Amino acid sequence: MRRYPKSTADVQGFADGLLKGASVNKAEVSKFGLSSSDLQKLLDKFVSTNALQEKLKADQQQATRDLISAKNGLMKEAGKWVSVLEGQYGKNTEKLQEFGITPRMLRPHKGARTTPSA
Repeated sequence: MRRYPKSTADVQGFADGLLKGASVNKAEVSKFGLSSSDLQKLLDKFVSTNALQEKLKADQQQATRDLISAKNGLMKEAGKWVSVLEGQYGKNTEKLQEFGITPRMLRPHKGARTTPSA
């Protein structure tokens, strides 16, 4: 049973092997109506497209790292703002809502613990 290539490297190697065989057997290849120049053009397009995809993957990974860094910086600065505003206005005042901060809710205490009587 023939195993067809699946990975990028296997596909490229398979096409290189076909071209290598075509260069040795030019008469047979032309007799069968095959064009090694067409195969070479498609292989070149495949290689260049693969290189472009790898570059875009690297760019995407860098953009993700930049986004995470920007988010961390933003959250650190926003935390300073929240801390200062809560320090100035209090943690449960309505004034915080003007800045988009939800005031903290006061929860009543449950009371003193009691031991169950036997």
